[in-house]
Amino acid sequence: MKNKRQTLPADPQVNQVLTQPCHTQQAKQADSDNQSALQRRIARQFSQAADVYAKHNVLQLRTASMLQSNADLSGIVLDIGAGPGTAFPAAQQVIAVDIAVGMLLKLGCNFPDYTALCADAMALPLADNSIQTVYSNLALQWCSDFPQALAEIYRVLQPGGHCYVSLITAGSLPQLEYLGLRCNAFATANDIDAQINSLPWQQSQIQQQTVTVHFAQLTALLQSLKGIGASAPGPREAAVGQVTDEKSNSNNDGHTVATTAAGLKGRGFLHQLQRRAETLRTDAGLPLDYQVLTFCCQK
Repeated sequence: MKNKRQTLPADPQVNQVLTQPCHTQQAKQADSDNQSALQRRIARQFSQAADVYAKHNVLQLRTASMLQSNADLSGIVLDIGAGPGTAFPAAQQVIAVDIAVGMLLKLGCNFPDYTALCADAMALPLADNSIQTVYSNLALQWCSDFPQALAEIYRVLQPGGHCYVSLITAGSLPQLEYLGLRCNAFATANDIDAQINSLPWQQSQIQQQTVTVHFAQLTALLQSLKGIGASAPGPREAAVGQVTDEKSNSNNDGHTVATTAAGLKGRGFLHQLQRRAETLRTDAGLPLDYQVLTFCCQK
């Protein structure tokens, strides 16, 4: 179904919409001076991974299916952290928000009828009560201030509108810890639950579950981490909105590089890592566990 454009009830910042053909230089970083250094690094990490994102998005496809199974994704749909784009066949219009210019360039090619905004989830350039449905799949865990991002979702939703959100929580990636690798510390499910329930939703449904993805080889497992930006700094689990400012180690293809407390290791360490990883292998392959929280709320 081809999305139909209409005039949005949005504030003047909506002139940041990217509507030109995807082969032009239309993608400009909006409000970059207002983004924290951390948010800029996350944006850069995802932009660098845009060309290979589709090769490593197994988890995203699983959680997207979870979100969409019982969702009414119709009317004006706002996709926060849209990446290269998601199909919303029942939507009247799709507004896709992402902080990564590279992702929006891909989205412009994949879904040229979408309205793309290079913007931060914590400062959406949209008017109050202007959106019927908000969708966000594995994006909000990278916000340095999750309560602010949640407040923005509430602000832009129309009364009676719904949001459908998934994000990664604490307890994820235990296999990396077993292998001696550094990984991000995510917010706890209890913290996120409390932030959700601090807003006056008409109703809310919150669910936490373990999602396991399997890989044939360790290299594929490590490469998959770029899909969720796991090699970029992220919030600590101690409190939602508290962030770390650690440097990540990645090569020029965006691939996560194995690190330990002792620092970057060489090929010998990687061989040892592969041998240790084999002790985790199941009939389905090498497992990687994520704790995924999904919630649906009505304003």
